[in-house]
Amino acid sequence: MSIASKEVVLLWRQPDSLWRWSWSMRDEDGQEQQSLISNEAFEDRSEALSSAREAYPDVEVLEVDGDEPPPPAKPRRVTTIGVLAAVAGIAVVRRRRRGRSVG
Repeated sequence: MSIASKEVVLLWRQPDSLWRWSWSMRDEDGQEQQSLISNEAFEDRSEALSSAREAYPDVEVLEVDGDEPPPPAKPRRVTTIGVLAAVAGIAVVRRRRRGRSVG
């Protein structure tokens, strides 16, 4: 896989002989940042491939050798902006509740 392509779809055969695919987003170093595994397993490789291409038509599909699924993405780190947005949202809700008159 070229690292210039930040998105990739992986296709593999599971130990139960069903096929699955997953989409992943990678950073500039090729480290996986996010991934989504198909919600359906397929009896046929071509069905799985067709599903992956329909879901992500402009993303390269790579077949993974072996019957083990790719490792899951690492959990995303909580960012400062995310925390600040959550705190601001809570403050707005509390202020609106206080502003309502009782009775």
